[in-house]
Amino acid sequence: MKKNALISMTKIFSLMLLSILILSSFTAVFSVVWASELVEDSWNTKTSMSQARYGLGAVAVDGKIYAIGGQTDAGDSYVGTNERYDPNKDTWTTRKAMPTARSYFGIAACQGKIYCIGGSNTEGSLYVNEVYDPATDRWSTKAPMPVNGAFNLQAHMVDDKIFVIASRLLYMYDPVTDSWTQKASLPKTVVQSDPYAYSAVVDNQIIVITSDEGPEVLIYNSNTDVWSKGKTTGHHGFAIAVAVATSGRFAPQKIYVLSSGPSMFFYPKGDVGVYDPLNGAWEQIKDPTPRARFGVAVLDDVLYVIGGVALLGTEGDRETLSVNEQYVPIGYHGTGFPDTDSPIAYNLVLICAIVGTVVAVAVAVLLLFFFKNKGKKRTPT
Repeated sequence: MKKNALISMTKIFSLMLLSILILSSFTAVFSVVWASELVEDSWNTKTSMSQARYGLGAVAVDGKIYAIGGQTDAGDSYVGTNERYDPNKDTWTTRKAMPTARSYFGIAACQGKIYCIGGSNTEGSLYVNEVYDPATDRWSTKAPMPVNGAFNLQAHMVDDKIFVIASRLLYMYDPVTDSWTQKASLPKTVVQSDPYAYSAVVDNQIIVITSDEGPEVLIYNSNTDVWSKGKTTGHHGFAIAVAVATSGRFAPQKIYVLSSGPSMFFYPKGDVGVYDPLNGAWEQIKDPTPRARFGVAVLDDVLYVIGGVALLGTEGDRETLSVNEQYVPIGYHGTGFPDTDSPIAYNLVLICAIVGTVVAVAVAVLLLFFFKNKGKKRTPT
C-alpha cells in the first residue's frame, strides 16, 4: 500500500507540474503578442499632454515619463508644470509643479529622483538646482550651479553623479554630498554656442556630437576626466537638436539625434539622424511631426518625443504643441513579459493564473479520488 501511495503521489505531482508548464506556455505566448504590438521603425501617436509646452524637460523614471517645465507661448509664460505619462495605460497624471518655473534647463534622473538644473525665465539665466522625488511627489532645493545656468543646458547621469554641460564647461554634481566639481572642459574645437553641440550617454561615457567647424564626435571618460575623439563617417549637420541613446537591451545601442531646425522657431524639419558609436556610421530614419524645442525621453529603448512648437504657414506664426509621439527603433525586439501595471496585461496574467490554478487543483483532486477508489477495489474482503 505504501508503495502504491508513493506511486500515486508521484503521478499527481507530475501532472501538477505539467499544468504549471502549460500555464507558463500561455504566458509566454501572451508575452510574444505583447512585444509584437510595438513595430520597429514606426512612429505612433499617443495621448497628448494636458498642457501644450515647448522648452520643457523630459525624463524616464521607474517605468514612467515626466514632462516638466517649459513655456506655453511665445511670450514670457514660463511654467513649472509637471506631468507624468504611463506608457502602459497611455495616460497622463498631473503631479506637483516645479517650484521655479523655467525652460531650457538640464534634466537628469539619478537614484529614482529627477534633477532640474539651470535654465531661464523672465529673470534671465538661472543657477537653481531643484530635485523632484516621484515617490513622495515633493520638490527640494539643492546646491546651485557654481556658474550661471547657461541657455540650453545638457545634463547626464553617469555612475550616480550628474554631469552638466554648459557651453564648453563641464561640471559634476554629487547628490550624496550636494556639491559641485568643475571637470575638464570640452576641447576648444567645440563651438561655444550651445545649440550646435548635443550629447548622450553610452556605456557610462558622455558622447558629444558637434555640427560646427566640421563634424566631430568627442567622448568623455568620467573615470579619467579626459576627452578623446570618437569615430564619425559623415554628419547631418543639425544646427539645433536633442540627442538620446538606446541601451542595447531591447534595441541596438545607438544615439538618436532629433533636429528641431536651424533656428529656435523657424523651419523645424523633424529630421532624425542615428549615430552608431561603434563604427561612426550615420543613417536617416522616418521623421516625426515637424516641430522645435520638444522634450525627448527613452524608456525600455523606445523614444517619446513630447511637446514643442510648430511653424504655421510662411508668416512666422507658430503653435505650441502638447503632442506625444512614440518611436520604436529599428531592431527593436520587445521588452519581454508585459508590465502588470497595464490593465490589459494584468487581466491576461490574472486569467492565466486563475485557469492554471484551477486546472492544477482539478487534476490533483481527480487523480487523488481515482487512486483512492482504485486502492479500495484492490483491498481483499
